[in-house]
Amino acid sequence: MTLAILTPITIVVTPPPWLPFRSVGQHIYLEATANDAPVWLLLDTGATASFLDTAATRRAHPSGDPSKLEPIRLRIAGRPYGRHRFAPFPLGFSEFDGQTVDGLLGYDFLQNFAVEIDYLGRRLRFHPKATYTMPAGFVSIPLHLLEDDSGGKLPLATIRVTTADGDTASGDFIIDTGARGVAVLATPFGKTKAWFDPAAPRWTPLVGSGSLVKNLRLPVGRVRDLQIGPFILIAPVIGVAQDTTGILSATEFSGIVAGELLSRFRVVFDYGQSRLGLAPNRTYGLRFDFDHCGCTLVADHQSVRVADVLPASPAAEAGLAVGDRLARADGAVVRPSQLDAVRATFRTKTTRRLTIRRGAQLLAITLRLRPLI
Repeated sequence: MTLAILTPITIVVTPPPWLPFRSVGQHIYLEATANDAPVWLLLDTGATASFLDTAATRRAHPSGDPSKLEPIRLRIAGRPYGRHRFAPFPLGFSEFDGQTVDGLLGYDFLQNFAVEIDYLGRRLRFHPKATYTMPAGFVSIPLHLLEDDSGGKLPLATIRVTTADGDTASGDFIIDTGARGVAVLATPFGKTKAWFDPAAPRWTPLVGSGSLVKNLRLPVGRVRDLQIGPFILIAPVIGVAQDTTGILSATEFSGIVAGELLSRFRVVFDYGQSRLGLAPNRTYGLRFDFDHCGCTLVADHQSVRVADVLPASPAAEAGLAVGDRLARADGAVVRPSQLDAVRATFRTKTTRRLTIRRGAQLLAITLRLRPLI
């Protein structure tokens, strides 16, 4: 009798390639083509479907009828991702990032993958969800998917928030790569506590959003901490929605966790196993900063522009006004593509010397920045 010796077979799974992205305000922009037309797509886990701006839709269907929603041939960073349907929709928030936004990649595309995001490396990859294994070093946090009327879904995780005076409340928050800031509490959840130190200054800035969610003006302040899974983030600056209509007035979820918090981790959205993977990066323990200026800046194709000025803020004290355009900062020309960098310099306690254009006038302004929160 002859015994056969079986040699173990090692199966090596080759991971998908890393795809570079452009990071603007912790938003993730992917360079892509739609039917060979160049487009910039925002990775948006808070969108239940994928959309193309109406102008981009016309470029992708130069000889057809875009209203028929024929599947579009999609390539991301030069790699093919088959055909995908995009709904045409007028997207109107490019000025808040100073970045062209031709479309959104939402749940209907992302559900096919485990999406791994390396915020510091400015790269991501789309793993096939059927074969994905969470790497060592990641903590797995359960997600549940909230379905909307169209069949699209939003990823929710349980978050605990501790008020400035130590009271706590937990709720299910949308984990949203397409949202700005750290977190926003939905109106019903926000009404359950006094979240901020009553002795702290109160600021209600204009927060840019987009065509899917309107621009917001909402109170912001520091809470003691915010916990997701085992991770406790100290003294984050969050907003509390005041909406009585729209998505932030909903009772189906308690709030939104946004890009400024997510960017402190490597993140995996594992749609196949309904879980979120988090691995802290070197920014995890850094203090959460907030604007030291008191103005909202936006950018169009011409310049960086002041969209809002808070009363009694450094911007108001310096004489900045809505509609002013930044020509120079500390002697250097300010270009629209530098919006994110200009905002970062306005988060430091220092003095900036600005040249602004107001109508036909060029005015010199000294801006003395200070912490607002």
